[in-house]
Amino acid sequence: MKKLLTYNTVELQVDANTWKDAIEVSGNLLVKENKVEKAYINDAIEVVEKFGPYIVITNGVAIAHGRPSENVKEDAISLITLKKPVNFNCDKDPVYVVLTLAATSKSNHIEALGSIAEFLSDEKNIKYLMEEKDKEKVLKAINV
Repeated sequence: MKKLLTYNTVELQVDANTWKDAIEVSGNLLVKENKVEKAYINDAIEVVEKFGPYIVITNGVAIAHGRPSENVKEDAISLITLKKPVNFNCDKDPVYVVLTLAATSKSNHIEALGSIAEFLSDEKNIKYLMEEKDKEKVLKAINV
């Protein structure tokens, strides 16, 4: 995740009223950094609408993503934490942390997911993300 998650693609204690809002905020961080086209946000929302909330990978954490496509300019990850959690209507609700993954190829997508999963496999890391309010500290913890 070191190369994919940057200071400008992290935002902490964000306001979002719905899961769609949370994906939009997270995705817009990638748009602002010119990593994806605006249409990629809709791609990520459509994944949930079509296939359900499987993107909520563990209690409190969702990884939004679309398929590798022309809407992805560069591999990247954004991360937001929410002031108030949102529900995806699944058994792992409520969600406090939303990552958006953009990959230019299927292999890069799988590699990035593995990196994220490794970090999130430790529940202490999830709790840390939910509670920390300093972006520099979050980046340092993730990019060890």
